[in-house]
Amino acid sequence: NITNTPMANTVITVSIIAKLVVMVGLAVSVGLIVSSLMKEMKILLPAAVMLAMVDLYVVFGGGLVTQAVSGHSPKAQAAMKALTVNLPTTQVKAGAEPYQLAVGFADFLFIAVFFACFRRFGIPSRKTFVVLVTVLVLYMFAVAFTGTPLPALVPIAVVVLSLNLRHFKYDRSEKFALLYAGLILGVLFA
Repeated sequence: NITNTPMANTVITVSIIAKLVVMVGLAVSVGLIVSSLMKEMKILLPAAVMLAMVDLYVVFGGGLVTQAVSGHSPKAQAAMKALTVNLPTTQVKAGAEPYQLAVGFADFLFIAVFFACFRRFGIPSRKTFVVLVTVLVLYMFAVAFTGTPLPALVPIAVVVLSLNLRHFKYDRSEKFALLYAGLILGVLFA
């Protein structure tokens, strides 16, 4: 059986890494373009909240991930395969295959958007980066141990917002607009 040879495993691993490099490169490139459209730092707060909510829908509310995992939608499965990168796993000689961890294009894209905006607006980001990497590694362990897909943009948004909240400056009318939007979203999702 040629699929279990060291050469076949090496080719598979190299193809996974190549796809990861290409997808991350493309996501970062698009993220840099998107970040150039952000005219003010304060746009990131509502953007991060919306992204987290959209990711919750995509993963849990009937979106692409939900449809793909259900196995009832070959189109959703094909889209998931195209829009995610499977992280390399160990090859097992016997027993159950390990759960395949995957990271989506949007996760890389919006990390790039946030950090490009931090650089553009002169916001120190080293602490945010260290905390974000730590949180995402722990998050991936949770995914691996539970076998349940989780929306990565939620912890990304929480870390980015919580560690940089002091950098978001709003005037009175903007604060009320954010409050009203938050109340509306609270009612919609309650």
